[in-house]
Amino acid sequence: MSNQVQASPEANKSVLVRFAERYQCDAKKIQDALINTVFKPRPGDTVSPIDQMAFLILCDRYNLDPFCKEIYPMPDPRSGRYIPIVGVDGWFKIASSNPSHNGHSFTYCDTTTRPDGDAKECPEWIECTIYRRDWEHPVSVREYLSEAYRPAFKGKRGPWQTHTIRMLRHKAFTQCCRQVYGIGGIYEEDEGQRIIEAGNAEVVIPEPVVYSPAQVVEAEPTQVVEAEPALVVEAEPAPVVEAEPAQVVEAEPALVVEAETAPVVESQIEERKLTFIKNVISYGRQKGSWAAAEETFRDRLKNDANALAFALNELRTAQAA
Repeated sequence: MSNQVQASPEANKSVLVRFAERYQCDAKKIQDALINTVFKPRPGDTVSPIDQMAFLILCDRYNLDPFCKEIYPMPDPRSGRYIPIVGVDGWFKIASSNPSHNGHSFTYCDTTTRPDGDAKECPEWIECTIYRRDWEHPVSVREYLSEAYRPAFKGKRGPWQTHTIRMLRHKAFTQCCRQVYGIGGIYEEDEGQRIIEAGNAEVVIPEPVVYSPAQVVEAEPTQVVEAEPALVVEAEPAPVVEAEPAQVVEAEPALVVEAETAPVVESQIEERKLTFIKNVISYGRQKGSWAAAEETFRDRLKNDANALAFALNELRTAQAA
């Protein structure tokens, strides 16, 4: 009896055949449609088989639809190569389709600025936090406008000038997705343009591997630790609450005093801060990490007395329920 493991019929299919089966179409027809409607080479140019294969592998791995522009190839006019670009809809699809995804939230800096006369007023930084069902602590990534902003090219205003806040928010979300889900081989449009300008466009054929949560943790442990918001949450993990329940009891008087010294109603709190408060309390309830939730509020809302008082009062109420 042979001990050789036989590959499944699905594994033996080419990536083009698997891609065509998604659309219930002939492989040759889907290849022609891909070249003419997605790659759209200039007259006289061709799309090499290696470019097609690299692009299809990424579509297959991340389950993205190129015909809906969830992913598309950006041509580099100098090298003739293509850079795989994923639009914001594609990034949201990658995150939301992951079974471990448990939502995300954004935090905005209270201080705003304008990097130049063409840009709109924008927070100095925007922070994205992603929650995973299989991880004890969320991961946060903060992107700074001073580092991400792209000036107008040759006097022509682009998305960074017309939608400054939105672009910085997208940047924070995509970078957070990379750390949380171990994403590689794809870029957002802003990154693609920078690659072309730097002359570093390359065709990279990724290995068809699906990362497990354990592999993601081991691949980039320092990035998760270095994310500033994550440090705040990880400072007081849930095991401390279970090991020293007396600490939770002793902390409650402080919550009552600070939350009730100046009664605050929900209508007085900004919508984005309300969302942040509810997310942190929900996480604290699920994990029993009340002390960590309190520490997060004290750090993030220290410059807004009303929001801090409201958050602590809501936290006390949730803890007592």
